[in-house]
Amino acid sequence: YEEIDEKTTKMAGNGYAALGSSHCELKKYILEEEALQYGVEIKYEAVLTGVYLNGNRISGIEWFEEATGFHKAFGRIVADATADAWVTRTYGGEVRRGRKSDGKYQPYSNIALFYGNKTTFMYNTDHGYVDPENGEDLSTQLIDSAQSEVFLSDKFNDDLFPLASTLMLGIRSGPGIVGEETITIDNIFNNNLSDGVYYCCSNMDNHSKDIAFESEAYKDWCVGASLWGLGVVVPVPLKAMIPRGFDGIIACGRTISTDYTVSHVVRMKRDVQRSGEIAGLLAYKSIKENCEIKDVTLDTEKLDYRFSDTSVTPNRPLSSWLSDIDEIKSALMSDKPGIGIWSCRYLDDIDQFLLEWLISGDCRLSKNSAVALALKGNGSGVEILRKMAKQRDLYTPKTSRKFNYPHGITAVYLLGRLKDEESVEIIKEILLNWTYGETEECAEFIEGESDYYFQYLSFGIMALIEIGNQYEHLRDEISDLLNCLLIRQNKYLPVKMKGSHNLEYNMYETVINIIKNEFKGEINI
Repeated sequence: YEEIDEKTTKMAGNGYAALGSSHCELKKYILEEEALQYGVEIKYEAVLTGVYLNGNRISGIEWFEEATGFHKAFGRIVADATADAWVTRTYGGEVRRGRKSDGKYQPYSNIALFYGNKTTFMYNTDHGYVDPENGEDLSTQLIDSAQSEVFLSDKFNDDLFPLASTLMLGIRSGPGIVGEETITIDNIFNNNLSDGVYYCCSNMDNHSKDIAFESEAYKDWCVGASLWGLGVVVPVPLKAMIPRGFDGIIACGRTISTDYTVSHVVRMKRDVQRSGEIAGLLAYKSIKENCEIKDVTLDTEKLDYRFSDTSVTPNRPLSSWLSDIDEIKSALMSDKPGIGIWSCRYLDDIDQFLLEWLISGDCRLSKNSAVALALKGNGSGVEILRKMAKQRDLYTPKTSRKFNYPHGITAVYLLGRLKDEESVEIIKEILLNWTYGETEECAEFIEGESDYYFQYLSFGIMALIEIGNQYEHLRDEISDLLNCLLIRQNKYLPVKMKGSHNLEYNMYETVINIIKNEFKGEINI
């Protein structure tokens, strides 16, 4: 794939319109030419309509073309490279869908081609949420997003004007297979990973603003330690590419077997290309050696292209976690405490030092020690967290290159994680007597009062749910509070999409569904 990328870059200077750094149209042409050169038969506008099974073996597929009707083909190996596990879903294989709390996927982007500064370039902006399995929803979102003010502004001029809108939405995530092995975020955090036939590397790039509804592990990482921008290396084992219980099929690209949180890491373009290449090699060796794909053995030492990107190596750990007590203390006293906070998860003997630092008199050290303890399930710093929440502490660490969380929001999240009973009154006071404060330090992803309030509301609701589910005697009080908060919203809870100062999405139905799914008490909305 790197050779193809290199060809694309070279040809881009020979009269082909540049589209930023990707040259996607030119790359499609080169990929087509490469495929034809090796005898590949390409079927355009073909729709998969069936999969042939012989017991638990996938033996072929059926597809439909408008001009020529139904067709079928058979072979030793079928590759599910459909991005949304269409082959696996068609024969009834197990699939992983969206996040656990409500099944939603990441926001999608609408992509348009612009001209400006004597060149063409692509521009994309997050626009909303879509169900990639629902054709009607896809069509509606495609039309609505193409009519966005981003693309229909009355302020365009000769130096900047739109040429075209895409015929496809930029959908970041969709269904994936459930494989013989699944890569989970807990596997990654606990370094409990199999060797990979290829490796992925990225930050956990989730474009949602409703992070309160993501998995606890993801919230620990992004909200507790503000590590959104930190790169994660994920080895992909062979069994994560094989749908569970079936032979004759291999999955590649973003449809491999991961939990929803890990899907944020493995979806990047270069990793997807690497995945397709290794899938092709595995299929070839399976046929040549007359064995099942899961029984193929690879000389991994010779697969240098698994690590072609300099950022991806099998020997690179998740990160360089700290073990020296003085180094951890120094990190917790700095404005980039995230690595130190996360390092504490791996050290059993660090708690005694964190307890000392709670009363050190150093503001950052005590707060970050309370955060580190809470992420280990230790509530010894709960008084500090309560104070941070009450004050809606605006201090925002700078560990991540983007999207760090203000301490006040972090505190509300952790109070819920600790299931702290006394926090109910604190959260109630924040949300029912809301006043808008200055937010410059966290303005990167918080666009004004509605965004700021939504962060407190969403994390506050999840904290109340955690506490109410733990303590039955508080459930009626929390039910009344949740009902009151929802009624006050008048069915409208706007949040601006990431990367946009104007585009809003109404989160009201999302919040309703989360409460109904997660809370054990009664909700009357």
